[in-house]
Amino acid sequence: MKFNSKIKRSLVMERLHLEGRIYQLYHEIGSSDIILESESDSSVKDTINDVVNDLGLATKFVTTFGTGIGAFMGPVNKLLEGSGIVVTKTDVVLLIITAISFIIGDSDFEKLKLELKNKGLSKHLKGVVDLIKGSTDIISKILSKVTNATYNLVDLLGFTFILQPTMKMLTELISDYGLTVTTFKQFLAGVGYGILSYSTKSVLKRIKNKL
Repeated sequence: MKFNSKIKRSLVMERLHLEGRIYQLYHEIGSSDIILESESDSSVKDTINDVVNDLGLATKFVTTFGTGIGAFMGPVNKLLEGSGIVVTKTDVVLLIITAISFIIGDSDFEKLKLELKNKGLSKHLKGVVDLIKGSTDIISKILSKVTNATYNLVDLLGFTFILQPTMKMLTELISDYGLTVTTFKQFLAGVGYGILSYSTKSVLKRIKNKL
């Protein structure tokens, strides 16, 4: 009984801590307007433009997916950094675009995969795919329950008012739990699933009028 009580207290404390982080997050990004650009957003857009132009990729990676790609910069960079992987901002953007291209079955994937190979980044792709697919699958499930509609990654890349705050929260979780590319998938399948689900629900409560 004492053991169960300790577990319950621990879960309550975890939830209170998370609620506090969510409140703090919204206070920082401005609860009056969820769709806000980060202070580095313009430089991220410039980097995405450079990668797309240099490789001759479809313009949708800028015009349609650009802000969504930018939302993944924080958690992907934090995950790679926590894994002891040193990469540039351009490398991170390239990895994110390649991962998205792979997940959605885009025709540019082979070109992107070759570029990763040439830059010695191929071994890092799986970790980025796991992060993007794992986190957006959870968000899609919660969003579908709330709206009774089905959403895929392409849809979510346009829902920056959901992606931005949830990815900021995910960045915090990666930092708090010291996650790496080898531990992230296991974390997301366990305690991370509950935490990210609750975070997503909290975000949706605040932006339900935008859906």
